[in-house]
Amino acid sequence: MLAPIRRDLAFVVWVVVLLVPRPVSAQESLADLVALARERSPEIQAARSAAAAFEARVPQAGALPDPTLSAGLMSVPVPDFDLSAEGMTMFSLQVSQRIPVRGSRGIREDAARALHQAALHEVEETELEVVARLKAAYHELAFAHEAERILQRNRALLEDLAGVARGRLAVGAVPQQDVLRAQTEVTRLDEQLAALEDRRTGALTEINRILNRDPLEPVTPEYPEDLRRAATAGPGPGAFTAAALEGGLGPDLPSLEELQAEALESRPELLAQMRRIEAVGHQRDLAVRERRPDLGWMVAYSPRIGRRDMVSFGISVDLPLFRGRKQDQAVAEAGALLDESELRREELMAAVSSEIARRYSALIRTRERILLLTEGVIPQALATVESATGAYQAGRMEFSGLLEAHATLFRNEIELERLLADFGSELAQLEAAVGTDLGLSGSKEGTSNDPNHRRDR
Repeated sequence: MLAPIRRDLAFVVWVVVLLVPRPVSAQESLADLVALARERSPEIQAARSAAAAFEARVPQAGALPDPTLSAGLMSVPVPDFDLSAEGMTMFSLQVSQRIPVRGSRGIREDAARALHQAALHEVEETELEVVARLKAAYHELAFAHEAERILQRNRALLEDLAGVARGRLAVGAVPQQDVLRAQTEVTRLDEQLAALEDRRTGALTEINRILNRDPLEPVTPEYPEDLRRAATAGPGPGAFTAAALEGGLGPDLPSLEELQAEALESRPELLAQMRRIEAVGHQRDLAVRERRPDLGWMVAYSPRIGRRDMVSFGISVDLPLFRGRKQDQAVAEAGALLDESELRREELMAAVSSEIARRYSALIRTRERILLLTEGVIPQALATVESATGAYQAGRMEFSGLLEAHATLFRNEIELERLLADFGSELAQLEAAVGTDLGLSGSKEGTSNDPNHRRDR
């Protein structure tokens, strides 16, 4: 008599747990982890150090060549080396300075400054890549936590069903194979829990590796609710047809064309390439200007023994006798490098647009599957479980049928959590491809905290 009541109560509790919204933990925020990654990631810190090195090259590029100081004896008599005797022996102290052609130092400094700007954009690109990997690992960890919750809940339910089967076996109402089947399913869930722990550990160690801290430092993930809404919001008519691709991802996300246009303005890799083109353009201008000869000057003071001291002055000029083989070829080289840089930017723009289209399409496909589960498959599976439970209680269904109904619902719930995690990871990859945070992944701050962030866009 108590067995059916216990079974019904367990089913009601299970349904309530499924339908109650998940609590949001305030302890672990993806935005906080992203900020921590930007602060601690060795990869990002290395990129910033490289940018600092480029910054230090700017004043060097615009500086004059170091002056030269030379000293020596002139007109020393031989073979006795008698410096006291009257003659032309003198001590010489000379200072000379090379003067680059007018305007070349400013061009060198502009080229170095452009390369520094490119390095700053490389820092932003590195941040995007690191943050995308962090978000992917975070969503994998969130999947592991949610899947573990579902597994534990279903394990408890199977334990209850096994208890019910044992009770009915005692009165001869069911065969022993029902009990064995229930116990076998419990064992399978235990195996899945063990495998899931391996995935959880892998995701956790990846997060902590990026954060440069202890591999097993705990992280409590939460699936951002704005991202969950974006993943489950219906895009409108034709959600499961090719019209979804034309209609985009709905109001929460920009259209494909908007994202591709945004990438041309925001993607740090493209901005870095523009700065490299600018630097190569300055180098070409420098090569043209260096067709003119450099100048130099010198001043020398020469005290002499027994005679009046002397002062010397002079200027020097380079003779471009090999201009056809050197200066003209330098101009041709710089022009070819400029053409190469511009063509590589065009190639990069095409690659970025293609990547965005691919990521966007993957998001649409993932959300279609999510909507199919949340709006169709899972409600139907719930209804099947309720029907199977009633049929089993009335003796119209075998125990194996009831287990299969629960297993189908369980698999669909796991698949839904898997797709939600995939949606978050794919969105993070899309953000990295566009070069901006779309505000749906729980990390709404900018790409960089640097005060010079994208200052030259």
